[in-house]
Amino acid sequence: PKSEKGDGAKKKARGVCLSSNQTLIAISLFRERKREQVPPLFVIVPK
Repeated sequence: PKSEKGDGAKKKARGVCLSSNQTLIAISLFRERKREQVPPLFVIVPK
């Protein structure tokens, strides 16, 4: 049972890492899209 618990924890940790990386990538892509859509003035000086 101990080994199973350890494997489960590792799997959970891996899942969290993957999900966090995916969210970071999604945020970066979203920001890049926003930069392309919004004019540079608005990016430099946000209201």
